Order: sequence, then structure tokens, then C-alpha cells
Amino acid sequence: MTGKCVFAICVLVLTAAGVARAQEREEQPDATINARGFAEPNVSMLPDALKPQFLQAQPDGRLTFDDRVKLYVRSFTSVETVIGPVFGASIGQWRDQPPQWGQGPGGFSERIASGYARYGISQTIRFALAAADGEDPRFKPSHETGIWRRAKHAIVGNFVVDTSRGDRMPAYSRFAGPYGAAFISNTWYPHGQADTPHAIERGTTAFGCGVAWSLVREFWPDVHRKLHLRM
Repeated sequence: MTGKCVFAICVLVLTAAGVARAQEREEQPDATINARGFAEPNVSMLPDALKPQFLQAQPDGRLTFDDRVKLYVRSFTSVETVIGPVFGASIGQWRDQPPQWGQGPGGFSERIASGYARYGISQTIRFALAAADGEDPRFKPSHETGIWRRAKHAIVGNFVVDTSRGDRMPAYSRFAGPYGAAFISNTWYPHGQADTPHAIERGTTAFGCGVAWSLVREFWPDVHRKLHLRM
């Protein structure tokens, strides 16, 4: 990555921090964030047996800038962070893309490093833009019933999101992150791959993977529960 790219990202993050801090002067958070990334209302009076179900069903609540920072940092230790770049590198290794990196251990390592770098840049852009325009970056599970309605909820959540103001808006950060990272990655991709068409392809693939992860998050509790019951 070039120095100009690093400088631009730093400016973006600092600008977002200033905007978000200004918004906090007018908005007070009414919830904290639990370990799963959902809003956590005050449930101290509830029996312990009821708390997990209640917390999972109550993802609403405004975010402070500090909350956003915690979610941003936590995103780098998620399952998606580990599996995503490795899976992408494996596909690239199988397809021999980019061919200049080869198919040996060195090429695989370079593909993994590239995947992690793109993920980090994407998350940083998403964090900064969402903090600036008030988007809620958390995944919110559906309260619908039926596979198709729940799948629709998970997919639509990548295009339209809730805001700290209590309304909904286009999910600009969820597009800007993967596509911005894809274009920035042109700075280290080899000749023939560092152009606009390839950047759009990489961005679209990353965005599609984000949609797929939303579906996993929506249905994984059901899968986990069934697996647990069988065991």
C-alpha cells in the first residue's frame, strides 16, 4: 500500500471520529454492546435463564463512538476474519490468480496476506463512513418465521440499514468498504490485475461474501441448536 493510501485512510478515520463525537453531544446511548455485538439493555432484574434469549431478541440501541470502536476492533477477531481471506486465497490458488504470484507456498502466502490487507482496509472504511453518517454496522437477526422471509431480511440488511437516529438509510458503508479496498489493492496487485475491471470484480466478490455471511449469521443459531440436540 502506498503512503498516499495510508494517509487518505487516516484522514477518513479522523474525520469520522470528529463527526461521530459531535453527534454524541446530541444523542445519548440507551444501551451497551454485549459480546455478540448486539445492544444489551438493562436485564439485571431478569432470571439468568431468561437473559440470553432476551438479549438475542433485542438488537436495538444507539451506538456511541466508543461502542463503534469496540465493534471495529472485535471485527478483526471474528470467524469471518479468519476464514474469509483463507478461503479466498484457496480459490485464487486453485485458479492461479494472479498468475504472477505462482501456486507454491509463497504464492499462497501472498494471496492470504493480500486478503487480510483488503479485509482490514474494508473494515476501516466501513467503520469510518458508518460513524460519519450514523449507520448501525451490527447484524440484526430477523424475528420473522419461514426460510424465505428470514433470508430476505439477511440479504436486504446489506443494502438498507438502521441508523442512530432511529430511521433507515442505504448501506453506503457496506458498499464503500469492499469496493474501496478493492481499488486500493491495485497498488500491490501485479500488472494486468491492477485495473478497474479487476477491482470491480474483487469488490463484487467481497460484497457477495458479505451477503453470504449475513445468511450464515441468520441461520447458524438454528443449525447449532439442531446439532447440539443430536449430540
